[in-house]
Amino acid sequence: MEWFLVVNLMMLIGHNFFIPKTFLSLLHIIQIMKKLFLDDIRYPRDAFLYMHQKIYNDLDWSIVRSFNEFIDFIEKNGIQNIYIISFDHDLADSHYETVSQIDYDQYAEKTGYDCAKWLCDHCLNENVKLPIYYIHSMNPVGKTNIDMYLKNFQKFSNL
Repeated sequence: MEWFLVVNLMMLIGHNFFIPKTFLSLLHIIQIMKKLFLDDIRYPRDAFLYMHQKIYNDLDWSIVRSFNEFIDFIEKNGIQNIYIISFDHDLADSHYETVSQIDYDQYAEKTGYDCAKWLCDHCLNENVKLPIYYIHSMNPVGKTNIDMYLKNFQKFSNL
């Protein structure tokens, strides 16, 4: 991300004469594209500690804390402007139970799995592919459920 800051600084001080217009167009696209982090308590840098993926150290994540915030963010910004989504599964205190199988009907508060299902429906309605996704949830059953749902969608959606 350091090159991005250097180019922005160069543009601010007026020394962009050596930067090709196609590169500037690409920079504009990168500035529009968003990374979305879904988690009720953690921040992207927290996820780096156990995921060990450098992308979580980036500072330009947009953070949403609930199912409703997730939907609002995507509808406001447009799914086509989001290139990465990172999912947590458990989005409320009631979700933090150790189980081998999850009964989603028991929860009043929606989970990251519900967000994944909504996202797939939304992508179908908008006729766009899923963004790149990560699942940083520490709930192994929930993580697997989200991953399998999204993989099956990608496999069978023909988008």
